[in-house]
Amino acid sequence: MRRRRLDACFLIPLWHPVLVAEQIGTLAAIARGRFIMQCGLGWGEDPFAAMGANMKTRPSTFEEALDIVRRLLAGETVSSARRFRIDKASVALRPAEPVDVWIGASAPPAIDRTVRLAEGWIASPSLTYQEARAQADLYRERCAAYGKAPGATVLRRDIYVGESSTAGGLAAGAGSRLPRRAGRSADCGNGQ
Repeated sequence: MRRRRLDACFLIPLWHPVLVAEQIGTLAAIARGRFIMQCGLGWGEDPFAAMGANMKTRPSTFEEALDIVRRLLAGETVSSARRFRIDKASVALRPAEPVDVWIGASAPPAIDRTVRLAEGWIASPSLTYQEARAQADLYRERCAAYGKAPGATVLRRDIYVGESSTAGGLAAGAGSRLPRRAGRSADCGNGQ
C-alpha cells in the first residue's frame, strides 16, 4: 500500500483541544502515513466572536491547547482545570507515527513561538518578497538562538484564476497588496 502525507489546518484557539485531537487521530488513521498538523492563531474578530473565543488570549490559548492535543495524540489520559476543563480525556484513534506540527506565523513573537513549539513554519501567503525574506531570516535566527535546526519552511502564494485579469483580480478580493493573480487568505499563517 502506498504511503502518503496528509495535512490539515486548525485554528487552534477556536476549538476545544480534545475535539482537535480526535479529528487528527481519525485523519491520521485514514492517511496511513505521515500526518502534518498545520495550525495557527487565526486572525480577525469575527471568527472569534462566532466561536465565543477571546481573541486577546489567543497566544496563551494556543499554547495550552497545543500541549493538550500533543499529549492526547501521544496516548496520555489528560485532565486539566485551567482554561479547558477536561477530566480524564483520551482519544480512541491515535496516529501510528508522531504528528509533525507546522505553525503559521507572521509577527516576531509568533515566529519565536513557532521555533519553540513546532517542527515547521508556514509563512503568510500575502507577504511581499522582502517581507518573506525578512521573516525567513528571523525564523532561522530564532532557530539558532534555541539551538535548533530550522524545520520545514513553507513559503507559498495563493493564486486566483479567472477568465480575465479583471475576473482574477475580483476573485482575489478588494484590498489585496498583491498583483491581480493573488490576494489575502484566511489561512493558518495570519496569526500573531
